[in-house]
Amino acid sequence: MIFSNFSQQDLPSLIASILILVFMISRLAGGGMTFSKIAKYTIIWGLFGLLIIIIYSYRFDFIDLKQRIFRELNPSKPSIDKENKIIINISQDQHFYIQAKINQKDILFLVDTGASDITLAKEDAKKVGINLNKLTFNRLYQTANGKSWGANTIVEELNIANSSFKNVNISINQNQMGTSLFGMSGLRKFKKYEFYNDKLILTPN
Repeated sequence: MIFSNFSQQDLPSLIASILILVFMISRLAGGGMTFSKIAKYTIIWGLFGLLIIIIYSYRFDFIDLKQRIFRELNPSKPSIDKENKIIINISQDQHFYIQAKINQKDILFLVDTGASDITLAKEDAKKVGINLNKLTFNRLYQTANGKSWGANTIVEELNIANSSFKNVNISINQNQMGTSLFGMSGLRKFKKYEFYNDKLILTPN
């Protein structure tokens, strides 16, 4: 029901609106307007008031609709639903991407459940302030493109939507990468992660 969301706190405002409407009608009548014109304006203002009530009653649904539209336009940008879960839509290439921040710098990750670590491309590592010359690339990874060497390091902060993580272990790939990878060590930082209806849903701890 449209009026089911109204409480006693809303009653004074509703009464005030009705009184204003009655005052306006009486002014129109006093100005010599015909009954048909008064009825016309009464219907118009009544419909306008009803529209305001409907918008108010379904305001949270409109907010949710707005968030869904934004997720479709920019699927890699995380959004937060009513249950405080992080929602990421699938991209046109059928992969999931996450817009995150490392040390306050924007980083785009490709979600890869086949990767064990959070792995930064060298360009992204430089962007967040990591000195590659001080790293030791002594960890061997087996990837879809063959073997590669990586270096472990710690970043001060990783932020994804409403979740923030401190002193996060990541790896830097010595080879060229098109996009940094958000592997299982990143997904396991959340209480739960699931893929459902073309969405990646992350539940914060």
